[in-house]
Amino acid sequence: MGLVKTHHIGEYCKHGTVRTETDDDARIVIRFYDFKTKSPIRESAIFDFVDKHKIQWYLEDNMSAYYADKVMDKIYA
Repeated sequence: MGLVKTHHIGEYCKHGTVRTETDDDARIVIRFYDFKTKSPIRESAIFDFVDKHKIQWYLEDNMSAYYADKVMDKIYA
């Protein structure tokens, strides 16, 4: 597994916490966790590295645009 980042966003995110993982095959896995109960994955999606717009739209559907931009900056840094 490559780069793993966890973002505890809270009420501006659908389930509160989002975790992004980038692997060696240039795939990005985005997983949403419940912030309060730390329960297992509530929602997840897999994208290719070149699907930047699809990732942005997916994140904006699940959190505010401001935090979606912050997560995108960490993925594509």
